[in-house]
Amino acid sequence: MRREVREETGVESTVDELAAVTEVTVTDGGREATFFFGTYRATADSTDLASDPGLDGESIETVAWRDAVPENCLDETLVRRLQ
Repeated sequence: MRREVREETGVESTVDELAAVTEVTVTDGGREATFFFGTYRATADSTDLASDPGLDGESIETVAWRDAVPENCLDETLVRRLQ
């Protein structure tokens, strides 16, 4: 989790705890794939965001701190409960 946050935002963080695991199953015609997503509580070591987020070849254009959870994001209800 620390590596992903650093790579995608430039922010160093300390993992506090695993808060939840969400199972998501995606279907496409006759194909099906199941993914498990961990939601962690963490503390940012700073609030400075990268000006060039992500790794080379990734399509991350910008990162930003939000005052509220964006609508229709994965686990919106869960994240709101954990705030």
